[in-house]
Amino acid sequence: QQAAELYQLALDKRPSAELANGYATNLQRSGKAQEALSFLESARKTYPGSNQLLLTLALLQQSEGQYESAKSNYETLLESAPGNVVVLNNLAWIYHENGDKRAID
Repeated sequence: QQAAELYQLALDKRPSAELANGYATNLQRSGKAQEALSFLESARKTYPGSNQLLLTLALLQQSEGQYESAKSNYETLLESAPGNVVVLNNLAWIYHENGDKRAID
């Protein structure tokens, strides 16, 4: 929790997508996943071009069972980062779990 507080102080002084990502990650690690999700969704509006924020959001959505949202965000990420193995792996897993034949592509 202390790390999240430090990230919040840093964000107040010098906002950036990287600090926003660190803040959200630390919220999740301190057991505040829903707060992290809300923060990431808001931060995406501030930093719409940040693939790292979108990836963190998708990973957290997946870990929280929000598979449709995660799938949509992974598919968006594939457009700008088609070779990202984390995105490809996690998207394939979601496809597989839903019986989507794209899982084997």
